[in-house]
Amino acid sequence: MAPFQNSPHNGSRILLTTRMTSVADMVTSVMQSNNNYMNLNGLDEYHNFMMFKKYAFYGMKTEDYEHLLPLAEKIAKKFQGCPLVTKIASEHLRSNVSHHHWNNLYRQLENLEGKMSAIITTVLQSSYHHLPEHLQLCFRYCSIFPKGYEFKKDEIVKMWMGSGLILIDSGTERPEDIGERYLVQLARKSFFTFATVGDPCSKFYAEYYVMHDLLHELACSVSVGECLRLESSGYMQHKCTVRHLWIANFNKLTTEEIKAISSFENLRSLIIEDSCHVNDVCIAALEEVVQLLRGLRLLSLKGITKFCLAKEVVNKHLRYISFSGMQDIDGISKLYHLQVLTAVKRISTALKQVNNIENLSHLRYVSYGSNGFGEFFVGRLTSLQELHNFEIQLKEGYRISSLRNLSSICKLQICNLENVGTHEEIIEAKLRDKSYLRSLSLNWSETTNVLKNDDDLILDKLEPHSHLENLEISGYNGL
Repeated sequence: MAPFQNSPHNGSRILLTTRMTSVADMVTSVMQSNNNYMNLNGLDEYHNFMMFKKYAFYGMKTEDYEHLLPLAEKIAKKFQGCPLVTKIASEHLRSNVSHHHWNNLYRQLENLEGKMSAIITTVLQSSYHHLPEHLQLCFRYCSIFPKGYEFKKDEIVKMWMGSGLILIDSGTERPEDIGERYLVQLARKSFFTFATVGDPCSKFYAEYYVMHDLLHELACSVSVGECLRLESSGYMQHKCTVRHLWIANFNKLTTEEIKAISSFENLRSLIIEDSCHVNDVCIAALEEVVQLLRGLRLLSLKGITKFCLAKEVVNKHLRYISFSGMQDIDGISKLYHLQVLTAVKRISTALKQVNNIENLSHLRYVSYGSNGFGEFFVGRLTSLQELHNFEIQLKEGYRISSLRNLSSICKLQICNLENVGTHEEIIEAKLRDKSYLRSLSLNWSETTNVLKNDDDLILDKLEPHSHLENLEISGYNGL
């Protein structure tokens, strides 16, 4: 915050929140300002108890919980007005409203003799240990993300899927729906907080989830030996048990330290945070390491633009790949379990290699380049959930009829509709049979203002499923 010290704008104010006085002292020293500290007190007993009752007895009739009120009041007092602990504890107790269960927690709190830090730890750990095992696993996984990270729903669900944390039953429910349910359940128990930014009617509107610092610390403590976030070198502890690894400051690692990553023999997830100025020698060392991690499910390399998978990939279990750029994708076309493939930059490789992607029948998401999609056949990608910037062309494999088998598609963007050959092709696309389709974008690219005779008929024949929620039409010169 030092750059703000000499701000030319009079009347500017900086509000800093922290749980540590030492941080406030350090900032005050750097800014050379007065110690204008404001200590936030907890809720008073009455309002804290009202909050406790709101969450603990939500949806219940008074007569169903009247017998618990005396005990509830004694439990709420133990939280000393801390809203976070009160909310988490009350939501945890709501799952079991037996007097015995509530009294067990009260006795634990009573033995802590009012030590607030111990009370917070006890409540958080008790809530965590009462989560179902699959929710505990997903919660622990989030310990590898930095504090204050803004979790986008789609992003974290896809990563859970890629790392093998989503339990798939024999039913028809999509793994994305299961993952979203996991996230909602964790948020309802206050392990995540839902937040929004911007106007809901604006394109800048965003929804995300955040994890309170105390809960992030809990996630780190219960995931020791399983999940590891590295801010620097010196990471050889628990190398045989760590399954999910996030490396920050990758560009500061030596070649020997990079090669040592291969000693994490049970690794399932490898995430390398934005790293610029990584030399070719280090990239080559990383390529060797990835070859040795045969059990890898998820590989995310942010900021590394020259990475190449070997033509004979041994990571047969890979389900999620996210790169900043790829130079050669021969090996990817043989990853038959792959579900997610993303790259920031367009793949510059031979068309034959790109077309081999159609062999990945489990692929659900593919996005690369500025337009989010490159040229390759989609007819056999029957698991696709989203297809962006599909450009219709007058050649086999790129006609609108190529969409016929994408029965699971949820989001679809079709471009160059002026290239539709016949109305029969539109009917063959079977848009009306795609019951999962929720978002559809139809685009004509010609700049002429003259309406072709067929354009209005194309719209009539497209006829998407009645479950469609969002429709966008651009470049159409009709009504």
